[in-house]
Amino acid sequence: MQRNFIWGDTENKRRFHAVGWDKITVPKWKGGLGMRKLEVMNKACLCKLGWKLQTDSKEL
Repeated sequence: MQRNFIWGDTENKRRFHAVGWDKITVPKWKGGLGMRKLEVMNKACLCKLGWKLQTDSKEL
């Protein structure tokens, strides 16, 4: 989804991707764009939610 937004892709039209996704997700201080991988962010959020459910379900 992020990739399609960055390059302007739609359902009917796919544009040329000038840079590989592995280069876009490199941190800014290393010369990349600093975009985060959604898969990693999703796993982190699920782990955080699971931890909160285990330790203090009243907080949710």
